[in-house]
Amino acid sequence: MSISVPSDSRKFRVAIMPGFVFIVSFSLPLLFCCVLIQDGLDFGRSALGFASVWVVVLSFVGSCMASYLFPDAISPEGVYGHGFWGQRQFVRWEDITAVRPLRILSLRWLRVYSRTDNKTTWLGLSHSRAIEYYQEIKRLAPSDSPILNYLK
Repeated sequence: MSISVPSDSRKFRVAIMPGFVFIVSFSLPLLFCCVLIQDGLDFGRSALGFASVWVVVLSFVGSCMASYLFPDAISPEGVYGHGFWGQRQFVRWEDITAVRPLRILSLRWLRVYSRTDNKTTWLGLSHSRAIEYYQEIKRLAPSDSPILNYLK
């Protein structure tokens, strides 16, 4: 069953550029390795350039899609994020037991652990409206919430 975000929640989308940098930094080296494995050092430079342009374009499209398909939401009841595989998850403010930061290249996340289930909810921190996102969490989170320790 899919979890829907209530209308009184504020949605925040991850910024496109950090996702783009993340995807490109993995995709281009992978493309170059595949070309070297397949053709060795005798490869067509124009074909590699053409493929590189497509990797950049598709990385931008993928980053835009991720930004629009996987928004986080903050509500008076708790936070709506996503699991590792993209499924939407909800954690109530009272149920947050631990928060751990994670940074991979240009992307920053908070991994939020809940006491009611063994699921980890991921909240992106590279939002296009980061200041509003942090203010909304600070406004709605209880004063003893572990999530407040990791906000700017």
